[in-house]
Amino acid sequence: SQIDNRQEQAAQKLGVETSQVNRVRIELDALKENGILCQIHVHGTSMFSVRVRYDELGIGADDPRTERLRTGSKDLFPIHSKKLRSLEARARQNLVKHSFQVTAFGGYRWLPWTAYQDFIAKHKEITAELEQVKESACREWESIESQNREYFGQIAQRAWIALTSIYSRGDRAVVMTTDCKAFDLDDMAGFVNYVADRACYKMPSPDQIRREVKIDYQTAVLFSDSELAAERTLIEQEKAAQQQAQQAAEHARANRYVERGEQNAKIAAYKQAELEHARQQMAEMTSPLTDTLNALRGRIYEAVRKSIAGLHKSGGFKGRASSKVAGLFKLWKTLSGGLLKDDELEAALSELNTQMQGYQGATSREMQMGMIGDIQEQLEKIAVQTSVTAQEIAEAADSRAGNLEF
Repeated sequence: SQIDNRQEQAAQKLGVETSQVNRVRIELDALKENGILCQIHVHGTSMFSVRVRYDELGIGADDPRTERLRTGSKDLFPIHSKKLRSLEARARQNLVKHSFQVTAFGGYRWLPWTAYQDFIAKHKEITAELEQVKESACREWESIESQNREYFGQIAQRAWIALTSIYSRGDRAVVMTTDCKAFDLDDMAGFVNYVADRACYKMPSPDQIRREVKIDYQTAVLFSDSELAAERTLIEQEKAAQQQAQQAAEHARANRYVERGEQNAKIAAYKQAELEHARQQMAEMTSPLTDTLNALRGRIYEAVRKSIAGLHKSGGFKGRASSKVAGLFKLWKTLSGGLLKDDELEAALSELNTQMQGYQGATSREMQMGMIGDIQEQLEKIAVQTSVTAQEIAEAADSRAGNLEF
């Protein structure tokens, strides 16, 4: 049979026995007719927390703890960060509650039309709360900045005591931070202001908060313009047919047909709403270019992940590691070919390229070690930007060839 032939061909390509190739039946027509593929997309919430710096913990550039110990994160909007994490968890749980995991669709879940209304109602409730949290953060921004300045000033005072405790009265020395900032032993005020200013500088602006913090859902159904038009026509026909059926049912006083007509009309309305949602997200949906872009993101993620692991292990770059990190921006420019667009990732890679040029041009090992903190933070930022794509590629790898053939 055709199925047996496909199984044998797959086994030959993989170099395994036919019995080792499983058969997975995906009833696409039924899934498309009775529901939609959906996933939750969260963006911008990571701006509310940043990495803790060594000097905030009282650890200087020459401290051996910088070689192996790694810092955690700090909340710049402590109350709002907790609320955002809660809203993200609720949004994901809302989708899990109303949908199902289906083989071969990776991070997407199948949402039946019968659960669509409840899912959307709860999702709108969550996004309404999100807007309230965003507006609260914007409204209280100046107050939060003042609190951060005071809080991180107190942190800096405690850190200064630890940084200067190794010196004796009368010593002529300077305190050197891991980013190569030097402070005289009597310049505690300068150090405190530096730490507080740096923390406040990392705060996202009210405009960034309003524009970039989002919790949305994305569909995975592919629509071309002609398919959208055809689908819209079909829905209108369904609505007209349902209206005729409902009128006939009313005349016949057959309540069961009326209820069925109302249900189908609701489903048609849900489809109509999702067509509009899909139209807005056409640029974000899967396409050959998107597949290529995601593959490149996945490649960059793997390179960044290995670099971070190397830094954790050795505290610095060894061998050709620094050249590989410095070459990531060139890799992006070469393989993107001017067709693949990801402005946020390109900007992050460009910043990393600038940092690596400074690292490679440093005249001493001490200067290089002082730059490691910022480089690692930038690598972690790029890892966050590309990690979801890499995970989806890994999850879909086993069935990708079959999907493309289909």
